[in-house]
Amino acid sequence: MAGLNKYKFIGAVIFIFLVPFLILSSHFLSYNQELAKKDSLLYLELKTRILAKFVSDNLNLNYDIHKLAKEKEFLNASVWKKKEILEKKLREHSGKYIGFLILEPSGKKAAEIGKGKIARLKDYSREEIFKNTILEKTSQGAVEYRLDSPPVLVISEPLAKSGGKIENVILSEMSLAYLNEAIKTSPGSYSGDFGLVDSGGQIIVDSKGKSVISPGLKAQPQVLELMRLASMQNLSDFRSEMISNAGGKYLVSVSNVPGTKWWVYESMSSKKIVNYSSSFWAKRVVYSGILLIIIFGFISYKLAEIWLISNNLVIK
Repeated sequence: MAGLNKYKFIGAVIFIFLVPFLILSSHFLSYNQELAKKDSLLYLELKTRILAKFVSDNLNLNYDIHKLAKEKEFLNASVWKKKEILEKKLREHSGKYIGFLILEPSGKKAAEIGKGKIARLKDYSREEIFKNTILEKTSQGAVEYRLDSPPVLVISEPLAKSGGKIENVILSEMSLAYLNEAIKTSPGSYSGDFGLVDSGGQIIVDSKGKSVISPGLKAQPQVLELMRLASMQNLSDFRSEMISNAGGKYLVSVSNVPGTKWWVYESMSSKKIVNYSSSFWAKRVVYSGILLIIIFGFISYKLAEIWLISNNLVIK
């Protein structure tokens, strides 16, 4: 074999083996991409679960007025004694507690703790949080978003002796600034946008600080949709690839904060895959295969030349 026929033969051999190899490689790379997405979603879910547990522990440790409201000494104390106990708590945790209100079941204010130190507390007697406490005889919570301060957690706690009627209701205002800082400095690395949202989808804290600039800002549509799907199926964790209103694809994971209706989320573009090494090695295998096929083309020519010449057969 000589001249142009040599390269025709080598090219034909390479073509015959390269076409099916590239078809199979495209499926291999596509599967590897989907596998990387699945691994990334599992990783996101693990992180949101850990952060949700962290938030729950932080709330129980630093924002728990329920424990005080159930103490026998506090329940049996007079209104003025209750006020003294709450004033002491306010002094000890001035950065977390803004103030307290003690209301009668009728809504009449029995005592206010925090007045003088700060502006007068909001009147909650006509608010749903107070009405639901009286109606359901259980503690209620809500987050308020204010322009001049971090979000405020409002807890309404009924005071009733065992099995008896409600004697008073404590309403506490607690700044979530400490929780915001704790979340932002929590251990672990985050590949996308993460945050904490209330049951209505409003952002309490987020990694980009958008909630500080625009209090009460809603989470991304893909996050809200995933929260809705998780709630419908009574799931505490949910992960999926979602499509935004702009058409972009995102990997999203949401986890419920135990004991609350809050959700922790993390969202990242599908283009930002966490495991870059997997994609690198997959492409390396394909490139190596292409190189081997080219080398095989030249080897095939040499073998054909030896075998054909030895049998007195010449391709012209």
